Parts: sequence; structure tokens; C-alpha cells
Amino acid sequence: MNSVDARPARPEHPLVFTPFAVRSTGLVGSQVRLHVGTHVLAGSPIQLSRERAVFATVLKPAEARLFRRYRGRPCGVRMAFRSYGHGMREVLLRATLERLEVVRNRRFTCLVTFSLRECPSDLAMIMERCIERLASLQELYESLAGHHIGLVGGYDAGEGLSALAELTAGHERSAVRVRSVAVDGLRIDLPGSWRLEPGASCVVALHGSNRRICVNAVVSSINSLRLDGSRQAVLHAGFIPELVDAVNGLVPNGSSAGLRTPA
Repeated sequence: MNSVDARPARPEHPLVFTPFAVRSTGLVGSQVRLHVGTHVLAGSPIQLSRERAVFATVLKPAEARLFRRYRGRPCGVRMAFRSYGHGMREVLLRATLERLEVVRNRRFTCLVTFSLRECPSDLAMIMERCIERLASLQELYESLAGHHIGLVGGYDAGEGLSALAELTAGHERSAVRVRSVAVDGLRIDLPGSWRLEPGASCVVALHGSNRRICVNAVVSSINSLRLDGSRQAVLHAGFIPELVDAVNGLVPNGSSAGLRTPA
């Protein structure tokens, strides 16, 4: 049985389950179950806090009408997390169904909100560690912004970021070479036929040794290289935890002393 977190109550600080949060917490998505009455539904966490939990699930219109009848009634949620060195950790949330709403323009996708009657200490610890990790990465983003690390073909050290990536802008898509990465952006070689302009939005899919990182970016500038006439794009990205984490993994001892700005 899960023990209840007995520490003094703190202001609600929700954890949004982005792909980074899923990876960081070790959530086993296939093991999430929503227990409503005698029914068991598969669900995906959207947001969790000590007081409230929001999950997405798939329901037909008639099913959604049925489950709305359970509003205000006791329910339960089972979740499982992979804990490195400790195997699988299962968490049971005792809750009350607060509301169920259909997502606009997605007929069969519903958001189910539960108010938690208690917060298991295991879950509180898992959420707190992830939130602290995000805060740490935010600090790194602010302190290391603008410092680039050159990628030299194949896979670099640390997180193993490849110098080969995929660029998408509008309806165009092409393989590109990444010259350097930073916590707040990239430098890439532009394909000859591309006519990207400063201010344009694009997405660069970086490939790591064990993951794919999608970087939503804006073109800051286009630079022509004197020798061969090729062009490089300097891209700016907002805070993307996966990118900050990967770039920090390339820095010796996690220090900005190892960062370099390529010519």
C-alpha cells in the first residue's frame, strides 16, 4: 500500500507530462489505468499535481455520457514507473471524478479530471524530482545560451548527437548537416534549393544514440560562406528540455568551459 505524503502542504506545482517528463519519471504508459465504477479505461497523463490529475482517454460519445454520471464519485488510478535500480514501482491514486470533457475537434478524445483525496509519497517524490530537473535545465538554458558545440560527423560524444538531421519548413523536408548545437539553437547547412528567410519557422529533428529530439526553431540569420557559396542558417530555439539535456551531455563535466563557438 502506498504511504501518504505527510510533509507540509506546498503551493500546487503541476507537472505537465511532455515527452521529457515521461522519460524523466520513467512512466510506463501501457500501465496507466483509470478505474471508474466497474469500468477500467486506458489513459495517458496530461498533468499531475498533489491535488489534481488530468488524463486523456478515448471514449465514444455514448460512453462519454455514461461516465459523466460518475462525476463526484470515488474512483482510482493506477500508474507504474520504472525506477532505475529498484524495478517497477506501482502507484495507486484514490480520487474523485471531477469532470469529463471532449477535446474540441477530436471527437473521441476526452480529458478526465480527478481531484486526489491523498498524494502517495512515491508519486510526490517522482514529481518533485522531475520538476527539480526541469528547473535545473532552465537554469542551464539561461546560463549557456549562445555557446555552441561543433558536431564533427557521425556521432559526437556524450549523448551521441548525430551531425545529420532532418529539416522541415512548410511543405518542404530535407536531410541537413548540423554544424553546431547550443541549448538555444543550431547552425545548419542549408540545402541549395531552399530559400529560408530570417523569421521563418522550422523544425529540425536531431538524432541521438538513443532518442530523437524535435527542435522547433526560428531562423535568426542566413550566412553565405565565401569559399563555395553554400549557406548556413542560424536557428534560435526556446527552452526545450531534451535539447538542453543533450547539449549539457556534450559538455565536459557539464561546465560552460568546454563549450566552443565555431567560426
